[in-house]
Amino acid sequence: MIAPSDAIQHAVDLVDNANAGRKNKRPIIASLKAAQASFDRGDTIPGMNQLEATGNKVRAQLDPPLSDAIIQVINEIVGGVGCPQ
Repeated sequence: MIAPSDAIQHAVDLVDNANAGRKNKRPIIASLKAAQASFDRGDTIPGMNQLEATGNKVRAQLDPPLSDAIIQVINEIVGGVGCPQ
C-alpha cells in the first residue's frame, strides 16, 4: 500500500506536468501540498478534508481527462485511508 503522502505527490506531479495555465495549477498544487503536510503530521481528517476541497478545485479549473486522473488519485487516497475510529 502506498502512503497518502506519496500518492499526493503523484497527483502534484500530474498537475505540475499538465498543459494548464500556471494560474490554474498553483492553487491546486498548494492545496495538495497542504493535504500532504497534514498527512505527514498524522492529521488524517484535516488531510482528507483538504483533499476533498482540492477535488472541487480540480473539477473547476482543469480539463476533464486530467481532472479525472487527479480525482481518481484523490479517491484512492480517501478510500485507502478511511476514517479513523
